[in-house]
Amino acid sequence: MKVVDGRIHALARAHNQITDDHWGPAPLQALIDAESAAFADRLDAIIANGPPTLLNPSAYSSMALVIHELVTNSTKYGGLSTEDGRVNIDWHRESNRDLVLTWQESDGPVVKPPTRKGFGTTIIERSVPYDLGGTAEAHYDEDGFRARFTIPARHVSEPKNHAGPAIRLMRPTHSHAPKPPPSLLVGKTAMLVEDSLIIALDAEDIIGRLGAAHVATSSTVEAALDNLAQMTPAIAILDINLGDQNSFGIADRLLELNVPFLFASGYGEQAKLPLDHRSRIVVQKPYTMENLARGIAELLGIDSEM
Repeated sequence: MKVVDGRIHALARAHNQITDDHWGPAPLQALIDAESAAFADRLDAIIANGPPTLLNPSAYSSMALVIHELVTNSTKYGGLSTEDGRVNIDWHRESNRDLVLTWQESDGPVVKPPTRKGFGTTIIERSVPYDLGGTAEAHYDEDGFRARFTIPARHVSEPKNHAGPAIRLMRPTHSHAPKPPPSLLVGKTAMLVEDSLIIALDAEDIIGRLGAAHVATSSTVEAALDNLAQMTPAIAILDINLGDQNSFGIADRLLELNVPFLFASGYGEQAKLPLDHRSRIVVQKPYTMENLARGIAELLGIDSEM
């Protein structure tokens, strides 16, 4: 289950990045930073080098899974499993503008080819060819696993300003790990309105770990209003943008029912709330245990040490 959760979280991180960029091309560097931060204990263990490069949403999601599997496997068995091991990730554009990305591990255990190919290996070797029409090579050299991926030019672009939109995600600091969250929602029913299944699964998991007895999830305005006709939740979390709709009509109904709720948005401060909801709490996606616990605690007027 942890393996599946990891893949869901990898896709959730990718989805939120491309949502932040209005479902347009997103920085390759941000993807590498996010996956590195999620797994690597040493900040210098993964060295990334390449020009500012943007991947379109489909390529970004596919490469999120590939990099996730590469980092996971290296952490368990390869260069990232030892104190001195490291990974070098390099990328460049070919003369035909295809993107070539290489992954090279070093200073880890002696590499042995796998005796069987699991799902993770299948993702590494088949995602780019199957999803993007590119190529993928995996080499089990004794002194370090290496892989090479070619992503066709149609999936790749460059920022107009090379100082531009590459977003570097803050890495967690192990010396200041957050305390376990309080059980804010023990025995309560929560409503979640989120139009992405991957992100909804991630949020459901966090809300459950905050103690909720049940999470009623909807992906559309109509489904959410139908849910409210049948039940009254103790709290609600509303993604502002639901495809070509928004959740403000649901917010109006929750206000009538006197149900406390907060908004969530991948657009941060760009989110524009109507006058009746101008003072509402807005949680910045991607959802984390920390930001949801803080938002819910503030909403319910509960002191939280998160």
